[in-house]
Amino acid sequence: MTLTVRTAPTLARKLIKSTGYIRRELAAASKAEQAGREGATETRQKITSIFTDRLKAAEQAVEDTLSLAEEFEAAVHILRFKQPGAFHPSPVIGAAKRCLSLGCANPVLIEKLEHAAKRARDAAERAERRLVDAEADLAATALHGELLAALPGAGFDPQHPDIKDLRQKYMAAANSSRKARA
Repeated sequence: MTLTVRTAPTLARKLIKSTGYIRRELAAASKAEQAGREGATETRQKITSIFTDRLKAAEQAVEDTLSLAEEFEAAVHILRFKQPGAFHPSPVIGAAKRCLSLGCANPVLIEKLEHAAKRARDAAERAERRLVDAEADLAATALHGELLAALPGAGFDPQHPDIKDLRQKYMAAANSSRKARA
């Protein structure tokens, strides 16, 4: 996947918007599993893995965008202060060092790199803020998946002592999520 300035905010937004749908689908798959429908367990597991994959992808996009912003900032530093420093595997920093060695460290290039670094950092911060603001909703969705995965072992009894703690955690997270949205 190509990393752009919109990647991290888009992945975070899509993940957060899909949490309600994912919980509904998980509940429907769990009811189908309880009714003994064929393939319901696999469907529930697939939905849970899709959610965890999307969460990891959004978090990774934030990290990648921040690291790219740092690379642009390092390139600006190299061009502005004309100090190439040690070897770095980044193509952005390598290009800045080549520009410096060729003598083409002009102010327009520095300004463009500063602008790219600022946009990348802003995008990563927006996405991270969005993920932090929806932390209760994301936790509730993850706990919902865990609870529904534990239900077959408890005979689909939500009051079973083996899953009592997990159910209480989920209910607390769901209440926290509702309060955060209100």
